[in-house]
Amino acid sequence: MAITINIYYSGTNGGAREFAKEMIASG
Repeated sequence: MAITINIYYSGTNGGAREFAKEMIASG
């Protein structure tokens, strides 16, 4: 699932930061 989220955010501006926040929130 993390990979899917990473791919989704990879095409978004500042996605890396959002991805990190999601990972922390999701655990």
